[in-house]
Amino acid sequence: PALYPLSLHAALPISVLHGLLLRRLCENCRLAYSPPAEQLKKLGLPADQVKQLFKPTGKVLERNKEETCSVCGGLGYRGLVGCYEVMAFDDEARSLIAKGDLNGLRAHLARMKMITLQQAALRKAIEGLTSIEEVIRATRNASSQKRKTPSGKSAKKQPAAKS
Repeated sequence: PALYPLSLHAALPISVLHGLLLRRLCENCRLAYSPPAEQLKKLGLPADQVKQLFKPTGKVLERNKEETCSVCGGLGYRGLVGCYEVMAFDDEARSLIAKGDLNGLRAHLARMKMITLQQAALRKAIEGLTSIEEVIRATRNASSQKRKTPSGKSAKKQPAAKS
């Protein structure tokens, strides 16, 4: 038996959730810095709104001597933070999917001001929870990476077998 009457099922929105975990900066040893304007431009961040970001150091000053951070063990990160992308599909999005129009779907979701996974991750960096390097590491496009074999060498396409 259905939990909701049939008429309510038709009204429920359909959405897709995509998320990833980022390493959380150690609050004991993270280091604030003013990012260069070129870096912010590459990331699509407004230079006038982002005054500081943070990076991992793994080191702290103790009695004017640099020591390994005892909280994170010198890693610069401690724990994880999640970031998520939620795509809620309305009737227009459903029709674009049915047509197979992925570019139209991307444009529609942009008009709906959907926050992408990369934008959500950048927000975590601006909030000081993670570093830009961690955002780049975690969100880089898998298609831009070369596939590697277990031995670490680039995989080559094998010719199709003749039958």
